[in-house]
Order: sequence, then structure tokens, then C-alpha cells
Amino acid sequence: MGIECMVIMLTAPFRDMVSGFFTDDYVEQLVPFIQETVQRYLGELIEAHKGKKAVDLVKYFALPIPSKVHDVQN
Repeated sequence: MGIECMVIMLTAPFRDMVSGFFTDDYVEQLVPFIQETVQRYLGELIEAHKGKKAVDLVKYFALPIPSKVHDVQN
């Protein structure tokens, strides 16, 4: 079984578990923080790319964003 299948299998039950927490109002409150966080990490991604033909999108963008958005809840 590939990782895609495992993610799909896990997504629906976990989505149901957290959907009550991520209300429209709560997500709306997070928008400014998420926008600021994404801008910061896009800036770091751009800096990391300077002078290079390739950059690690996962390292500089995909991994840090969810963990930073999660941190705002604490």
C-alpha cells in the first residue's frame, strides 16, 4: 500500500474528529497569522533558492507551515 492510500484512509476519520474544533470563526481568526507565516516562509524559500537551480520545497515550506500554525493553538 502506497503512502497516498494510507493518507486517504486516515483522512476522513480524523477530519470528523477535528471538524468541530476548526469552526469558521476559529479559522477566520487564524487567517492573519497564517498569511504572515506563509509570507515569512516564502521569503526564506526565495532566499534559499538564490544562486541555485533547485530548492527543497518540503524543507523550507511544506514542513514548517503546519507546525507553526499548530503552535498558535498553544
